[in-house]
Amino acid sequence: MEKTGNPNIFTKFIKSFTDFRVYNRIRSESLGKSFLYLILLSLIIGVVFSIVIVSKTNDSIDSTIEFLESDDMPNITVSNGILDIDMDKPLIVSQDNEFIFIVDMTSEYDLNDLVGYSIGYLVTPERIIISQAGSPPMPLEFKALSDFNINKESVLDMIQKFRGIVVGIIIFITIAGTILFNLFASLLLSVMGTISNSILNANLSYSELYKIGIYALTLPAIIILILNCFGIGIAFAWKILIYLVISTIIITMALKNIIQNNNNNPTIDNNNDSYYN
Repeated sequence: MEKTGNPNIFTKFIKSFTDFRVYNRIRSESLGKSFLYLILLSLIIGVVFSIVIVSKTNDSIDSTIEFLESDDMPNITVSNGILDIDMDKPLIVSQDNEFIFIVDMTSEYDLNDLVGYSIGYLVTPERIIISQAGSPPMPLEFKALSDFNINKESVLDMIQKFRGIVVGIIIFITIAGTILFNLFASLLLSVMGTISNSILNANLSYSELYKIGIYALTLPAIIILILNCFGIGIAFAWKILIYLVISTIIITMALKNIIQNNNNNPTIDNNNDSYYN
């Protein structure tokens, strides 16, 4: 039969969880090529997720701006690290389960009131708390600010400047975090691959197992991305569990296919296996 070249990155992306025969090729490619795939996969996942987060953040900021522009803004001062807003009762602006903005000078509300929303803001006399589903809350203390008086125009200007900074931070943290997480997951999967290799007597090297583990990350990475895009926050421990369970199953199926391929073609070099010839 006529031979074909190595499968390209897009073919391996799809076949990494739809056709386990591709791992007969993956095990033989260079470690650098597999590592590049891991970085590219992480970049794509990180960029897509950061776009989703930035979109939701912009929507929440636009809602805040719209609110400030449509109502008379009370006098606001910060003195000795304490915020004071001339208002008689807490102010709450919410949008379904996506966004909530609370201004409370009475200590009636706390961080628990932001739970269940994709993005939430709680303004108290001491601090502003920013909450995002799946991430730890971020407090901004007023004691770090100098005493000042502000009006509607200065608040709107500050929000617009704040928007650019937040967007930049979100993009950087999301992409960098995705890369680091997948690097960590690939190391865990190399351990799981070593265990599966021993149980199945596949006799693969650690380098081959690490490369197989990298491509086995594809499906769980896609699943986690979809869940995040739909605003389903998942704890770090559950993400690790999803990665380990799904990827270990894929690694096991890949090793079984490699063993079967070697048994059926004992004299054929792995780089020229029958599937690609």
